[in-house]
Amino acid sequence: MAAAVGPASHIYGNADRRWMAGGVFNVYTHNGIFSAHSLRSKADGIDAVFQQTLHFCCICIFSALYEPHVGGVETYTRGIANALVKKGHRVIVVTNNTDNALKQESANGIEVVRLPCSPLLNGRFPLSKKCPSSDALWKWLDSQAIDHVVVNTRFYPLSILGLKFARKKSVEPVLIEHGSAHLTLGNPALDIPLNIVEHTMTMLAKHSKPRCFAVSQKASEWLSHFGISSCG
Repeated sequence: MAAAVGPASHIYGNADRRWMAGGVFNVYTHNGIFSAHSLRSKADGIDAVFQQTLHFCCICIFSALYEPHVGGVETYTRGIANALVKKGHRVIVVTNNTDNALKQESANGIEVVRLPCSPLLNGRFPLSKKCPSSDALWKWLDSQAIDHVVVNTRFYPLSILGLKFARKKSVEPVLIEHGSAHLTLGNPALDIPLNIVEHTMTMLAKHSKPRCFAVSQKASEWLSHFGISSCG
């Protein structure tokens, strides 16, 4: 029987198929094993499978924005992390320290690593810093036995670093798309260079060859704008 792992607003379909955190995985439990299955493939109409069964492992989630910063991606990341912790997995969330919070802490079973950054655009686009403090945190991350890497959004500098980190650990990264249109600052003159930055970051993300999913049908379709096929 399916286990509900996301908030009620993220549950769709019948009692046996539920979407986790907006639509990326269908989650099932059986004899203590946590299996993640992707949604029906848009490309070929067959069920694409995540390829692994997660046996209480360590999952590292890269999210450029996270608590105490407030927003949709932050809430989404917390939802995934909480669900996985409840299943017995070790979860590490790697984020940018946009609000001068603790560099490392464990909250509700979720280990949080906050990297130094420059919070550009009022914190909307944090730029990761390279400094002794950052190097120490990355060294700690590299020493951890990480089984899976999930990256939220494709266009942040931390997203690119997370994808490269996954490949360094010989892990196939999972990239989750959240957008359904180009980033905007509400000013056409500023949006043009911003769109160029978005396309450049997306090109860098594609180099790591992640398995891509999306939080909605529109977000899944938006990936095709960048020549990316969504797995669900």
